[in-house]
Amino acid sequence: MQNYQDSDWKDLVSLWKFYNLHIIQIIRNIDKTKLGNKWTDYEGNVVTLNDMIASYLWHLRLHTNEIDDIINNRV
Repeated sequence: MQNYQDSDWKDLVSLWKFYNLHIIQIIRNIDKTKLGNKWTDYEGNVVTLNDMIASYLWHLRLHTNEIDDIINNRV
């Protein structure tokens, strides 16, 4: 839909880098007393803000590993 496959690779890497730097800034500025705050999704699953942060970092590692696999022809 967003036609990333035809986008300039350097632009995409820069976008991803600066997006994640922004996420880091947000995480660093979270009020630590709010880490236990909960969110409920449309299926009724409850997750804390702390869990959301940890999940994001896990998700980011998943994608960096996928990129590594592609670069090293392991897919």
